[in-house]
Amino acid sequence: MSSESRTESPRADGANFREAVTPDINAPMPKNAPANAAAHGFLAGKIVLPRENPELFESILRELIAELRPETPIEARLVEIMAVADWRRARSWFLESAEYTHTINEQQQSGPGLTEEDAKNPGMRAALAFKTLNDSSTVLQNLNRYEVRYSREYNQALSLFLQHRSRRLKEDSRRRRKYPQT
Repeated sequence: MSSESRTESPRADGANFREAVTPDINAPMPKNAPANAAAHGFLAGKIVLPRENPELFESILRELIAELRPETPIEARLVEIMAVADWRRARSWFLESAEYTHTINEQQQSGPGLTEEDAKNPGMRAALAFKTLNDSSTVLQNLNRYEVRYSREYNQALSLFLQHRSRRLKEDSRRRRKYPQT
């Protein structure tokens, strides 16, 4: 092997190598990604409820885009589905916390209801709120069901994204071998 071929070979290999990079959430979108700032705002406007923070939703979406770098409309859509599922899952956590807080506050306002010994236990009010919510409502069961649903939706979208990307990269590689550029 000539000296020139030995030099060219690593260069050719290096040209196809992509170094791992820490995602920059403020980095611009890849040029061929179909999503843009206006589209993000539109999506946030449809998903984020009044009094929720649309910038926080957009931050979640930007972080996913920065890490996954969608390059096709299908990949971009799957990333959006992941962001929406993550947002809704976080909302269910917030709602659960709000339900507990509300029930604990109601119990405190309705009278002591606790023995002096029980009042010393920091988890007692939460335990009583849990019992009240379970006995008088299906809110905890529903929130749990929604959390599981959104977790599955997120994981399924991520799995589909990775499968799609893997197939696409394999097809691109086959095409390059079949029709090499000169």
